[in-house]
Amino acid sequence: MKKIISLLILVPILLSSFIIDDKTCLEVKGFLLDAKDKKLDKVNVSLMENGKEIKNMEAKIPFKLELPRDHYYSLVVTKEGYLPAVIMVDTNVPKTHDECGFHFEFHYNMVPENNTYNKEFIDFPAALVKYTKSGDEFVISEKYNTHIKGLIGANK
Repeated sequence: MKKIISLLILVPILLSSFIIDDKTCLEVKGFLLDAKDKKLDKVNVSLMENGKEIKNMEAKIPFKLELPRDHYYSLVVTKEGYLPAVIMVDTNVPKTHDECGFHFEFHYNMVPENNTYNKEFIDFPAALVKYTKSGDEFVISEKYNTHIKGLIGANK
């Protein structure tokens, strides 16, 4: 009985995080929100590298990713009723960081489906995450995100 209870406790924790390997450089915690900044309950998250899916899961919000250094990932987030969001994550950091240990938390407002959007830009990445030397941290480009939402007509 104790094993069953332990399993019931661990399964939701395991379902809400990706651990790629034991050499984590960047821990990403993602909060996906609706247009009114309300946290969504569950989303589907696919982690892609070089056009291939590495992991796929249905995740509670917030979800967690643990990623190694010096890789480019596409994080594809889907939720019924919303446009898919592709979030590009660049884990390249200077070699002077022997042990990375970076933590990054982001909030992303999913865009509700709408037939009036400019379909030409829907497949572009919705957000970019990368390391900046100036702050010695990972950041998400809010300017880029706003620009893409403007191109598809979601900022109206």
